[in-house]
Amino acid sequence: MRLSVVIPTRDRPELLADCLESIVGQPEPPGGLEVLVIDDGSAEPLEPTVTPFAGRGLPVRCVRQAAAGLNAARNQGLRDADGELVAFLDDDTIVGPGWAIAVHEGFEREHCDVIGGRITLKLEDGLPRWLTEKQLGYLSRYDLGETPREVDEPLLPFGANLALARSALEGVEPFRVGLDRVGSSLVSNGEIELLRRIRAAGGRIVYWPAAAVAHRVPPERLTKDWFRRRARAQGISDVRSDEGGAGGYPLRLGRELLRTGRAAPILVRRLIEGRGTFDSLLWVTYCRGRIEELGRRRAADSRSSMS
Repeated sequence: MRLSVVIPTRDRPELLADCLESIVGQPEPPGGLEVLVIDDGSAEPLEPTVTPFAGRGLPVRCVRQAAAGLNAARNQGLRDADGELVAFLDDDTIVGPGWAIAVHEGFEREHCDVIGGRITLKLEDGLPRWLTEKQLGYLSRYDLGETPREVDEPLLPFGANLALARSALEGVEPFRVGLDRVGSSLVSNGEIELLRRIRAAGGRIVYWPAAAVAHRVPPERLTKDWFRRRARAQGISDVRSDEGGAGGYPLRLGRELLRTGRAAPILVRRLIEGRGTFDSLLWVTYCRGRIEELGRRRAADSRSSMS
């Protein structure tokens, strides 16, 4: 089976170059390897960044599209890829030795539809004390240990290191455009929403730690302000990707207010642990994002019913 590697990117040539550098020299899996860089409307075309790697033997090409967001770039990669297996990397990841072989081997051994590889964090400095283990998911950390295992919610893998068998998309729509990063937005869940549909169609998703990457985390993401923005965006994302939310607006709003109230026991627990109040603040901010998105949905439904 041929492996196609899709790297969506925009305006980050230095990070992209480091990602491609980590792929150069990787042993090719059986069936061969190709790398597609999807330039999502960068201010300066990224072809000059990509071309030197082709000259060094990496089977890479650059596809440029008008800026449309991460999921549109992923879907462009799916259309242009030749492989029976399609792996997605973020442009700020560094792949580990033997990553491509490991991805192929995971599908061969598990006969699965999706593989989520291990994602560790590459930091310039240490983690701040106020940051808890659970919040590392906001930085795309995905590490379930050394043993491969089939996974479902809430342990679905992240798009920074995700591979699909093309057959898994038969009868399933690709990534939902708009449900992920567009420009500076922190809205996410594009891969989670797709993986839910693949699971609903009977697909198997496997955590495969041998296919490991390191995700680079710049210092500006290790601030309380960034985490507040990320938590609010996650609340918005979770409502947008929950098409099956039951009940009308008053009922759902009531549930969200009850959800917000869970901040109180979190606050007490963190004060006892000596960690302070930030966990509670993040939870309230997450719930605020959910409530805001419910309000937008209600307004949109009202406009639609009047037209």
